[in-house]
Amino acid sequence: MKTIRVSLFMLTALTMFSLLTVSCGSKNSLSGANGILKKIPENAAAVAVINVGQMMKKLNYADFKKTEMFQDMLKEAKTDEMKKILENPESSGIDMSSQFCMYVDAKGKDDFSLVFLMPVKNIKDLEAVFEKSAKADKESPFKDIKSDKSFKYVIGKDESLSFGLGWDKNLMVFVYNTKSDVEKSLSAVFENNGDKNISSNKNFKVDRIAKHDMVLWVQSDPFVSLVKADKKMSRTLKQITFLGLTEEALSGNTMAMYYDFNNGEMQAGISYKMNEQIEKEYGMIFKKKMNTDFSAYFPKKNLSGISMFGLDMNGLKKVMENRSVDGFVNAYLGNMGIKLDEVIKGFDGEFAFASYANPNAKNPADNQKIVVAIALNNPEIISKLMKASRELGAGEIKKSGNRYMSAMTKEVQGIVKNNVFIISNDLSVIDKIENGGFKGDDAIESKHYAEMKKGWASGHVDYTQLISSLQNLPLDATDAPRMSEVIAILREYNELISSTAVANTEETKVIFTMKNKDKNSLKVFSEMMNKAYINREKIQKELEKGIETEDEENI
Repeated sequence: MKTIRVSLFMLTALTMFSLLTVSCGSKNSLSGANGILKKIPENAAAVAVINVGQMMKKLNYADFKKTEMFQDMLKEAKTDEMKKILENPESSGIDMSSQFCMYVDAKGKDDFSLVFLMPVKNIKDLEAVFEKSAKADKESPFKDIKSDKSFKYVIGKDESLSFGLGWDKNLMVFVYNTKSDVEKSLSAVFENNGDKNISSNKNFKVDRIAKHDMVLWVQSDPFVSLVKADKKMSRTLKQITFLGLTEEALSGNTMAMYYDFNNGEMQAGISYKMNEQIEKEYGMIFKKKMNTDFSAYFPKKNLSGISMFGLDMNGLKKVMENRSVDGFVNAYLGNMGIKLDEVIKGFDGEFAFASYANPNAKNPADNQKIVVAIALNNPEIISKLMKASRELGAGEIKKSGNRYMSAMTKEVQGIVKNNVFIISNDLSVIDKIENGGFKGDDAIESKHYAEMKKGWASGHVDYTQLISSLQNLPLDATDAPRMSEVIAILREYNELISSTAVANTEETKVIFTMKNKDKNSLKVFSEMMNKAYINREKIQKELEKGIETEDEENI
């Protein structure tokens, strides 16, 4: 195997170091006279920001260097220069207390550039790395150091890969091109005076970008321009106009995805800014929040996960009418004796679905218990659907007292309570709902449910219950030994309690709750990785044991 070059090591490993270093503080390099954003063109298709300085406060590199994983990494370092950088990443000359940025420049069909920007702290240290690398390693992936007007650079030796590194006293730039000339691409970055940069884009919120640990921001305009320039792809684009969207409507749309490591939790999210036409055409479908109280229909015990959705039925009908598909829908429903208006007026548009682990399952059919709740405006719609089920060949649904059930089985039953139709394969749940529902400590946990009601779509997962439920999966006997080993590993290395996701008309947010509430989640995962590294042989043997057992069963 070829020895790892210091220069290549910088390119591939400094991003990891950005998560594993210690610093006195963080400075904002996104703006200002020498800010990275001034080097990113306004029409960049995508921009990623890693807030290194902020993340460095969340992980103690001095502690990390004591781990077995780091010590082995140090032993495997091929050169003294590599060891020096491992011990102190800032000795590379890169400013590890700032932000790193990456952007994609889409120039044309199959012609794009990936550009990675890293602030320089000490130009002498940085150049020393390249110079020592060239002297110590004849197999360096780069050609000799060259000088331009205002920067120095190296180009990759491999002719099949168009990449290079350039630097001046403020910035180091890595460029990978699919077609364009590397020297010209590097020169374009260093000579960019920032007249029109990404911060000029009204949808790129610098203040929001800077506060998150990691962000990926994407805009639609460059992609739409590329598609329109290609005749074949342009024809495909025009075919989507049946959705009521013009080519112009696909422009001006942006999306920002972020991730933050906090004490006791991780937060992730997607914020989006849609074109006015898209908002006008489709925004009417989604409710701003959930209005129905489903809490009495969902028990807390053994809950693996729950999802809720809220659609505006009148808005949905309006979209159908605007697309001229309401006639087709009416014709289809008419075959079952139902009209579209009856569906729109019968259902409220809000429903919830939950899954429960069943620790007492004696057969695969009982492994998961399901509860579905559908809000109604007119309960008579259920009678219409009962008749429609026969027309669809799904079997007859009968009503016995307050219960609805299939003529073929009584294992799944439904009940209407307070204008909500609840269906479950757990008859004890139906019994409880018939007698007033779940209340207090028996009902779904209020703090999660209250948060979920704030959006038109939401979900909650309990990872402890989810992992436990794997034990009762309907597996073939040959799968069981291997699965038991996997479950044991998941239990030992799972640091998550739960996750809760909520989507509204402007943002989707996810919060992952950790077992250790006092320690930063980034540090927790670092320690978990080291634990897995220490036990890597044991883990491998356990998994191999499961596989060997499976093979023996198949003989």
